[in-house]
Amino acid sequence: MVKGMVLLSMTALLFSCGSGSQSPADAGQNNSSVPKSKSDSMYKAVMDGHDAAMRKMGEIARYSTLIKQYKDSLQKSGSKDALKKSALDSALQGLTDADEAMNKWMEAFDPDKAGAAEETRLAFYTSEKEKIAAVETKMDSSIVAAKKITGR
Repeated sequence: MVKGMVLLSMTALLFSCGSGSQSPADAGQNNSSVPKSKSDSMYKAVMDGHDAAMRKMGEIARYSTLIKQYKDSLQKSGSKDALKKSALDSALQGLTDADEAMNKWMEAFDPDKAGAAEETRLAFYTSEKEKIAAVETKMDSSIVAAKKITGR
């Protein structure tokens, strides 16, 4: 009987905590992740670009390792295929440059530099969106080149 009362009390408590009178539309108004201005929307776009680029970092690392292995194999086999070596070097350099571009952007990005005025913030985040888009383009092209040279 006591266990039943405890269970009933816990169930009632759970349901009472979750039964707010806010509609889903009202609930979104209090959510800090919902953009409230153009600069907030642009900041979100910058962060979306950052997140997309970050997902590619693992792929860049994998291809860098793979290409280094290919270069080692080519060297160990005594191959004098300068064209293949040059293509591997170029693909590896592209991956390295893309990785460095991402790291450099992350080090330089500082939302505190956006300022307080809406116009200043919007301009800052628009610029940062362009920068992270350029980094992502560099990452994409380096991955495509690595896929082409490795056949994977």
